[in-house]
Amino acid sequence: MPEVQKCIKKVFGLDYAAFMDSTSGPGGVFLMNGFLVIELCKVHDCGDHQIFMIANRKDSRSAGIITIGSTLAVHLGDYDGPLMLPQTLQDQLNSESFTKAFEHGSFVSRDIHYVR
Repeated sequence: MPEVQKCIKKVFGLDYAAFMDSTSGPGGVFLMNGFLVIELCKVHDCGDHQIFMIANRKDSRSAGIITIGSTLAVHLGDYDGPLMLPQTLQDQLNSESFTKAFEHGSFVSRDIHYVR
């Protein structure tokens, strides 16, 4: 799907083939509130390696989230700052599956980093 490939390259600066090598595949591509939403995770390790991206279907602006272990990176993409991110992405940022990581037998809060 060219739209998915373009979004991945634009938001994360990753080649689509390299990106797909570390995820379970494009099983989570759908429309929500006017956005193309892409949800992916690493095979057998979805809890620690997740990706959630959005692309506005009207103006093609996009942004995304990557979690790796106890780190959460918010790639602002085409948005000027965290407060400008669409509600669809902010809702994911507030969900426990993104803000918590399971380490050493308990849940810990992830460190959140914003990336341009």
